[in-house]
Amino acid sequence: MAGALLRRRLADRGCGASIATAGFLAEGQAALPEVVETMSTLGIDLGRHRSRRVEPAMLDAADIVATMTRQHVVEIVASRPAAWPRTFTLRELVRRAEAIGALTPDRDLAPWVALVGAWRTREGVLRLPLREDIADPMGGHQREFDRTRDELDGWISRLAELLCPPQEHPPDVEAPAPWRRGPPFTSLPDQNPDIPTMGRFRCSPPFDPRNEAFPKVKIPPSVATSR
Repeated sequence: MAGALLRRRLADRGCGASIATAGFLAEGQAALPEVVETMSTLGIDLGRHRSRRVEPAMLDAADIVATMTRQHVVEIVASRPAAWPRTFTLRELVRRAEAIGALTPDRDLAPWVALVGAWRTREGVLRLPLREDIADPMGGHQREFDRTRDELDGWISRLAELLCPPQEHPPDVEAPAPWRRGPPFTSLPDQNPDIPTMGRFRCSPPFDPRNEAFPKVKIPPSVATSR
């Protein structure tokens, strides 16, 4: 759900992104019927979605890893200690990023991520209250999937605004030519069966993938995790 929501909310803001998903469960699994149903109410079709397993190379390539729960952070960092500075729960990522301000065109991604994670400790993440986790609705009723969709959409909309803030131009002044929003960004967690991540992306007001000003680039995959 999270990957599809992030793709939608960034597109709503005029930003294009390459978003991949991966998780800890079996590869090649279809999305749960309840997930397909709840996302269809937003006009998002996950009928062809298939899960992928998280791989070490994905974690190594990720610029940011955002997860649903603290346990996901623990498991990722245990398998790839070097990923710690870039691995957050979704709520933690959004709150910390809001405290330092959005990723504006004059800010590079790596220093921005470093500021987001400044003075953060592993012990602090473990002490986060349980309510900071986003509940996995797997095994629940349809209304629980709907509730999780709405909760995810709220946090992801805030994240999209931080990654692609509104652009202000003086009245009667033509907007600048398409610009690039810094180096690659990555990842976000998703509910079962997998999690989304975000790779390099370019923006312009408005975004048009057919625009010749946006040469095609190879985007390395990046990852987050799920149960």
